[in-house]
Amino acid sequence: CESAFKQLSQAWTMKSIEGCRDNLQRSQLLTELEEFLEPMSQHALTDIDACGLLSKWRQQLVEESLEDMTVSEEVLTNRLLFLSKVSSVRAMAAHSDGLLPACFDFRLASAKACIRANSIRRALDRLSPLHKLAKTLDESAEYLIMPQCCRLAWCNTFAGCWSVAYDLDGLNNRCVVELSTDSRQGQIENGLAQGLSALSQCIDFYSQLREAISSHPILSIVQFSHSIEFGRLLARFAQLLSTNRLSADGSAKVDSLLPTLEARSKRVDGFFELHLCPEADNRIDRMNSLAFVFLRRAACLAHGVYDEIRLIKTNPTSITSRTGEARLEVELRMSRVLFSTPAEALIELADFSDVQISAMDSETVGLEGHSSTPPAQFALAHAFIYSVLTSMYLGADAGRLRFARSLQLTGRLGSYMDVEPDVRDACISQHSIDSRHLTQTFRSLVQKIPSWMFLQWLDNLMSALFQDSPVNVLLVESPLLQLCRTYPHTVFYFFRVAVTAALHAAEKRCGPGPRGLSAVERLITHLEANKSSTPSPRTLICKLAQELSQLRVLDRFLSELEKFSEPDLIFRDWAMSEGKNALRTSEPFSDAREQLIQALNRLTENHFTSLIPGSFMHTDANAEDAFTSESTLRERKVKKLSECLRVEFGPAGDKLRTLTPTELSDCLRRVDVAFTSSLTSDNSSFVDLSVRLQSRPSLADYSPWLASFNETQDLNNVSLELPGQFLTYLRRPNHENVVYIHRVHPSVKPLVSLRKPKVLRILGSDGVWSNWLVKSGEDLRQDSRIQHLLHFANHALTCAFTGKHHPISSESDGAADNQTSPLLLRTYLVLPVTSQLGLLRWIPDTKTVAAFCKSAMGTSELARYNSESAVFAAEATKLGGNPDALWTRSGSTLVTRFLALERLVFSMRLLRRGLCQLASSPEWYSLLRWRLISSHAAMSAAHYILGIGDRHLDNFLIDLSSGDLIGIDFGYAFAVTVVILPTPEYVPLRLTASLRELLEPSGPAGHFGVTLSQALSALRVSSNLFFSILKTFIADDSTVDWSAYGLQVGQTGDIFQASRLTLAHNKLIGRCPIQLLLEDCALRSTGRAWFADCANTVRKATNVTTAETEGASQPTNSELLTPTEQARRLVCLSTCPELLSRMHPGWNASL
Repeated sequence: CESAFKQLSQAWTMKSIEGCRDNLQRSQLLTELEEFLEPMSQHALTDIDACGLLSKWRQQLVEESLEDMTVSEEVLTNRLLFLSKVSSVRAMAAHSDGLLPACFDFRLASAKACIRANSIRRALDRLSPLHKLAKTLDESAEYLIMPQCCRLAWCNTFAGCWSVAYDLDGLNNRCVVELSTDSRQGQIENGLAQGLSALSQCIDFYSQLREAISSHPILSIVQFSHSIEFGRLLARFAQLLSTNRLSADGSAKVDSLLPTLEARSKRVDGFFELHLCPEADNRIDRMNSLAFVFLRRAACLAHGVYDEIRLIKTNPTSITSRTGEARLEVELRMSRVLFSTPAEALIELADFSDVQISAMDSETVGLEGHSSTPPAQFALAHAFIYSVLTSMYLGADAGRLRFARSLQLTGRLGSYMDVEPDVRDACISQHSIDSRHLTQTFRSLVQKIPSWMFLQWLDNLMSALFQDSPVNVLLVESPLLQLCRTYPHTVFYFFRVAVTAALHAAEKRCGPGPRGLSAVERLITHLEANKSSTPSPRTLICKLAQELSQLRVLDRFLSELEKFSEPDLIFRDWAMSEGKNALRTSEPFSDAREQLIQALNRLTENHFTSLIPGSFMHTDANAEDAFTSESTLRERKVKKLSECLRVEFGPAGDKLRTLTPTELSDCLRRVDVAFTSSLTSDNSSFVDLSVRLQSRPSLADYSPWLASFNETQDLNNVSLELPGQFLTYLRRPNHENVVYIHRVHPSVKPLVSLRKPKVLRILGSDGVWSNWLVKSGEDLRQDSRIQHLLHFANHALTCAFTGKHHPISSESDGAADNQTSPLLLRTYLVLPVTSQLGLLRWIPDTKTVAAFCKSAMGTSELARYNSESAVFAAEATKLGGNPDALWTRSGSTLVTRFLALERLVFSMRLLRRGLCQLASSPEWYSLLRWRLISSHAAMSAAHYILGIGDRHLDNFLIDLSSGDLIGIDFGYAFAVTVVILPTPEYVPLRLTASLRELLEPSGPAGHFGVTLSQALSALRVSSNLFFSILKTFIADDSTVDWSAYGLQVGQTGDIFQASRLTLAHNKLIGRCPIQLLLEDCALRSTGRAWFADCANTVRKATNVTTAETEGASQPTNSELLTPTEQARRLVCLSTCPELLSRMHPGWNASL
């Protein structure tokens, strides 16, 4: 024991939580062994010793159950062994009534532990002998707590076991559910039916179920435990019915059970009938209605059960006085019958309701018009909203992850009620629900939730605010104001990007607003001018601006970041988008041309930034002084560019009144040449040679304000927090450990890239330097949301492989994230500042995979590769670069040349050689290789589900210290690259020659394929949660122009948006990837000659028949692939040379 505690104390100081847990378990085992051996070895075991030991162990078991911890199977096995020894002692003969209940409790807890570990067979083996023991204990007058207490406990656990078995089997995780040689489907049907029958009989045994809950403190727990397990079984039987997976025998059992279930359910106090369909005359509707009734009953009791548990734990005196019984006995009764926690019951109802709502919608998302909404949908939405928000109040992570969906449903189905919310509207037991109840329930419950739980949904809250919907504004008002008061710095980033994006859209539509106003004031002016806009958004925007008005130093800091953008790139972006579009759609001398001239003049006056420094919420008369100094590098560029523009467009841009789009393109070329030549001559005129040879530009060359940051912290005397630190850990933030910016490093590191981003180094008040990438010219809001989705994917991966629900962490560049599971995805912090500027947390010690591979080449190898790849690119260019030419003219020659280039890359063994150079030992090389393959497989699974495109090797980073692969740049998501690009992206994963060589000798079917299959399986286990989150992201069109995408395939924006959601769902549940690829390609190319050749090629490459790729849009369970087969087909698609050779040249498929 001393050795165990010594190791535990050492592990407790480690960063790894897993090490502490393992040592804690070992210490517990040895401690209990000592507790048993000490009285046994010193003297004969007495009555007092045995009873004390028994009481101590039972109390420890209760504590673990109440804390919702997984009970160690080894601990329970040892306890049962010790009890068998104790039972042989004559002194225990008089206390056998205490020994049998202890054995029952320990064995039942062991079965529950097996179920939590998804070990169904072992759980059933432990439950089988307990059935008779439960009956014996219930018939014992001495042990009678309440009628059939042990029977109900056994039934709840038995029902939970088969519910879990169904879930695993329905998700095609068949390796987990190996029951016997008989039909697995038949066994699960029989198990579900036996569970239903047993639990329905418990209603007859419990006369107390008809009593009021207040009559006994444990009665609500008994009702709750029965209702949730009964509802879970009913919901799964309804799924079997709705998916036509119920056998003839199972169907007969349903026909015989259903009338009995309906009759018995009416005997329970508080239940009432609710039909999910007006007719409700078929078995599916009746079973769903029953499931909803019982699940909703459990949700009604969940809050009270949670409070009862807390009261028992924190105030045992009160419990003793109420019941006349000891606290331990009360806790034992409670822990015995409970299988699901209150939070789990609420989430069960939420997921059930969400599935039913989606099934009722005529389209996947976007049903408009409350008048056509069936009453049952209001009841389901109300149940979902209540369950999610109540579980958040109880502190459940699962509820927090579903908050955005509850906001979306309330905004869609709720009605505007500008009155204080009534607590009675939040009662879930109401019989009649309408749109008013949805709004008021949301507003009432949100006020009780701690504000930190909304931090991860700030972008959704801001997006809802600017949707110009009075209902949405009403819903987000309380969370946003709460966040402003507790986390103002964090809110400011999201408020700023939302306001600037809305202002940019308004000025693009209506022209620039009045001068001399702040950005917020200009937006308010545009909203007031828009007669369709309601007062609510304007009022709330003003409130938020008032709450954040003290953050002037943060406002100035973010404005200064715009000076790191390149003025010529900012102007070109404006000219190619807004300029060309205006010239193309307007006539000369029209009002649209005048607005275009005003926009150009505003751009030059703002020195090619979106806002004057410090003018976001305040109008500072001295703010323009920041542009007066011509000593900075950027201001010299601004001056040169302005001179070039005056030459081409006239002093005030007058020539834009008559220019054509073609003439504009010619002007842009001349501006580029003149601007480049002026910079060259300016650089050659420098007198100080040291300035010309400086390796890195100075911070003062871009922003003198940042260079002297220590001297400018007196704006309202508010310190500047390090960006995004409360978004790093998605759990309750610690305000005591806030890190503030001390200063910015005087040097700036420009990167060689198209957008010319810059790296800044910031010193925090904790003495740690952190690197940040300032990236301009791109809207990083989608990147930020993809990072959120990857966090949720990490949550699913962690839960699937540990059986535990840990808080989601986004601190991806720390070692802690990578020690809990080999499948976790590396992520990074993305903070948009405007719609065209953002901050990214730089991941240290990384290099792009393209650069890593080329650095592993020798000089001659690099020259040969560049030469042969250039020849291949030229060959592809000759064919026109479009699918018609690539598939129909000389396609075989192109494939042959590609295979030769691939063999060259394969023979170089680039990644293997690069890792060898990093490793200091064979063991370290093996670890680097293993982590690279594991992270690549997990990332590939997540990227496939999310449809991440443009996966060339410059969009992958490799961590040189750990070997992890990290995906970056998520401008294309939801598989739009298959649909909108001239050359579709045929392959779903990046598995090219350099990556495949590292997988040898086992190849893609080895560790990579197994890990890919495991990751797909893990995401499928959490498909309900993941799909619920996807609905909110895809339905929000603030960052994606779905209409522009839909226009290219002849669809409306809503239809195309819905198709992306359906595609992601089909990937999640395991539909054939070949079928999904062909369906997407068919949106644009179904009648073209090359499409048939492409379809035949992909079928042949994956050994799939035509019938398998022509299934229905709603496949049955038998048509869905197992994760293993899904992974195999993805690998076949991604390694097919006929597809890789026809990818866009920029994708660099040969490397």
